[in-house]
Amino acid sequence: MTTFTLAHLSDVHFPPLPAVRLRELANKRVLGYLNWIKNRHAIHRREVLDGLVADLKAHAPDQIAVTGDLVNLALEQEYAPVARWLTEVGTPDRLTVVPGNHDAYVLATQHRFAESFGDYLRGDDYDGVPEFPFVRRRGPLALIALSSAVPTAPLMATGERGADRAADGDRPARRGAACGAGTHPNATRRRNTVPRGADPSSADRKIAAEMAERRAAIVGVAAPLRRRAGAAWS
Repeated sequence: MTTFTLAHLSDVHFPPLPAVRLRELANKRVLGYLNWIKNRHAIHRREVLDGLVADLKAHAPDQIAVTGDLVNLALEQEYAPVARWLTEVGTPDRLTVVPGNHDAYVLATQHRFAESFGDYLRGDDYDGVPEFPFVRRRGPLALIALSSAVPTAPLMATGERGADRAADGDRPARRGAACGAGTHPNATRRRNTVPRGADPSSADRKIAAEMAERRAAIVGVAAPLRRRAGAAWS
């Protein structure tokens, strides 16, 4: 049987954080900015990210999934550098991207993810408008791209995925393996919020069960980028 390799990279938090104007911190970004200055700048370093990507590419995977948090504060000036970096990681046909909560950090720039990275958000039935969920069939794999990224209140990292969208995960072909790619764990509570560690909803159980029947691998959130190359992808 031919081997198909799926590489998974998550929580990029592309470094370094560009210069921030004071007026851009007049919302929840101020907390994220302080967190970057105090903690994240020491974890999310460009040399670590470059080492991870080099290690990943050395294994020549058939497909790469980047599941969220490409940017830090969803600043307008963050998107162009990340778009250039994605071209170094892989071509749109071999690289699938979904947003995380930091990519929808504030309402004002929520639309910029699809505008900037739209080439990586195209399913097999793409009709000109990126939307979730979408499905990419690659070899024996059906990659289901899900998004739960929505702007939230300060100190909140929850997501949201409506029942109608959850049910759409049922779309891929019945043959072959299926893999769901998203940032938040597949779980819901009231109002379809997706808190970390919550119990799966019945809709998501249905999706997970179908994936299990097809010997699926569920791609969730990888560990934050650390020093050891390869630590955040599998």
